[in-house]
Amino acid sequence: MFRKISIASATLAALTAGVFFVACRSNTSPVSSGGSSGIIGAGSTFIYPIMARWISSFQGAHQGVQINYQSIGSGGGIQQLKKGLIDFGASDAALDDDQLKEMQPTLEIPESAGPVCITYNLPELKNPLRLSADTLAGIFLGKINAWQDPEIKKDNPGENLPSHPILVAHRSDGSGTSNIFTTYLAKVSRDWATKVGKGISVSWPVGVGGKGSEGVTGTTAAIEGFRDELAKDVRTSIVDPPASAKDAYPISGLTYLLVPKDAQDTAKRQKVKDFIQYVITDGQSFADSLFYARLPSALVEQDEKLLSEMTAAGQPLGGSTNQGSSGKR
Repeated sequence: MFRKISIASATLAALTAGVFFVACRSNTSPVSSGGSSGIIGAGSTFIYPIMARWISSFQGAHQGVQINYQSIGSGGGIQQLKKGLIDFGASDAALDDDQLKEMQPTLEIPESAGPVCITYNLPELKNPLRLSADTLAGIFLGKINAWQDPEIKKDNPGENLPSHPILVAHRSDGSGTSNIFTTYLAKVSRDWATKVGKGISVSWPVGVGGKGSEGVTGTTAAIEGFRDELAKDVRTSIVDPPASAKDAYPISGLTYLLVPKDAQDTAKRQKVKDFIQYVITDGQSFADSLFYARLPSALVEQDEKLLSEMTAAGQPLGGSTNQGSSGKR
């Protein structure tokens, strides 16, 4: 009998038993209101729960605004934005300089943060499983393939570990959650960095793949740990934070709204800008209840500067015409 391990923020929900990683919560159904004349977004499954709340709240306070968000994965969102099929994308992986060269000028605006969680199916354990960075890398490299491996025993002294082999699960689609997790592994494991690397899609050494994200929790401490770096470039990875960030979760990542810097429809562009302004200000009030991390004020200020660069037909847009449902900042 297999026991499963996986990564949580975006992975499989229930194989036999083992380990997998996921974005600690999500649903892949579309959030939809209105037809083709409305605002269309697509991408990250990691942010689906809070995106659904943002859309519902914003539409309730803005009569006539229609927003359709398709939770198809970061890779899908990036591709649809590149083809000009959507008004904004959402990705758990920032676009690098090479990717940006392939797209029209695009703004990358951090809007939420959360951790990628390692989940496992071991009902017989009485205490939470502990896995060091080296052990975790060994499992996903296929070097550690049984729960009674000496490295797992060393991490969990005194535990009565089962004798089953480990079944690893991971994302099969282009996933920003995979990017966060593989970026972490590449940083803590030279073996992983040289053999596998990092990205939204990698050649996984072992395991079975599945689509979608199944969960999200967050911590702001990881963002604070990289405050200076983020001030220089909002695309900075926040995995494996410095020792000074004592409360920071080690496998965390920012999700970005990707929006073309310019487009022709002035009225729609203003609505998109208003929605994003709401997301990075009033909308942050939903973060705690949905287990995300609120954006620190310094990062919100950076976001607002980026948002001010949005134009329509080459002309500047006005300030936000409305705040969120509360009308407060």
